[in-house]
Amino acid sequence: MVNKNTKITQVLVKYADLVKIFKPYTFEYLTDDNLTIGDVATNNNLDVEGFVREINELLKEEMDRDLGEKNVSELLDIIDETYFEDLIDEMPVLRIYVEKFIDSKDTAGSEVIEVFESLVEQVNSYIEYAKETLHPLVKAVIDGQDKNTITPSVTKQAELKRGTLDVLKRLREKTNHYVAEDATAETQFLYSRMNAIEDTILDMLLLETKTYKEVMK
Repeated sequence: MVNKNTKITQVLVKYADLVKIFKPYTFEYLTDDNLTIGDVATNNNLDVEGFVREINELLKEEMDRDLGEKNVSELLDIIDETYFEDLIDEMPVLRIYVEKFIDSKDTAGSEVIEVFESLVEQVNSYIEYAKETLHPLVKAVIDGQDKNTITPSVTKQAELKRGTLDVLKRLREKTNHYVAEDATAETQFLYSRMNAIEDTILDMLLLETKTYKEVMK
């Protein structure tokens, strides 16, 4: 179970589905390892004890994926075979839904389309860089290469991560946290899919960050 001093990253590495409870309030755990559950509650004027209790109730429902016990090579395989493949398959489908269900002639709609296109571009850039450059370099370090050789690539990954988080924040703002007033069934479906793919992206970024920190120790 967790308490107010539990770090967000410690929770999400093992219970990734809990990202849904934190993301309305912050993405900062992806750049700040010391951010605690209490910090999030305090920063958002939430009842700390109530927030901790809600998280513990959700923890009881989650299956422990034991990701905390995986080594770097295993984590890379999980990222490649699950997260990257899911995003590569899902993003083009979601783009079709955005084009079909969002009115490009409406100012607010055109802004949603623009930001979503930025997200597609950012995620594709991240995945391409990780698959083609960073993951092979990390595996070389695992096999004995000097870990200092990947420092510039890890720095580049951090930049791509920040760019992705910035676009996700903008998309949440433009979609009112994926809640549309007087929305059609189609728009509600679309926003639900956006919300779900955000979960996948955030979970992927968390595991990526954990992986590079492990290999750089």
